[in-house]
Amino acid sequence: MLSAIGTARRIDALGRVVVPAEIRKLLGLSEGDLLDIHVVEGRIVMGRIEHRCTFCGATDDLTRHRERLVCASCVREIANPTA
Repeated sequence: MLSAIGTARRIDALGRVVVPAEIRKLLGLSEGDLLDIHVVEGRIVMGRIEHRCTFCGATDDLTRHRERLVCASCVREIANPTA
């Protein structure tokens, strides 16, 4: 379980904010990684974008379903669980 980590950062003239090194390390973020940034109940929420199947971790043939990525193999298994 993750404990709360917090720090204050200023927004620069171009609207940028530096994600502290300790948070990047904790989340496994590297230069060039994509972040999902959205607003939930008046708060900015950022998260690492992982292009992997929610169920098996596959990285190929992904489809988005209800805000989750699912691979073709898992879609087939879910659609026909007895096969």
